Amino acid sequence: MAATTLGRIAAHYYLSHKTVGQFHRALTGPLAKAATLQQLLTLLCNAHEYAELPVRHNEELINAELMRSVPWPVRPPRTPRSFATRRA
Repeated sequence: MAATTLGRIAAHYYLSHKTVGQFHRALTGPLAKAATLQQLLTLLCNAHEYAELPVRHNEELINAELMRSVPWPVRPPRTPRSFATRRA
């Protein structure tokens, strides 16, 4: 048994195998030659690790304001996660 390059990257940066796989598929596929900044930011924002981060109290208003000010369309989160709605 031997470690793979992607496995070492995941371990070094504390990334999920899902995230490393997603990055690898995107960066060796459609984004390999000429990725735009928007495509790269979308790829980073879709990382598995962000799905586990809750939204802190009163951050919803700040996030809504940021969504209106960025130059690209921002879709709302798939599942709202806040301290108020999250299970302990």
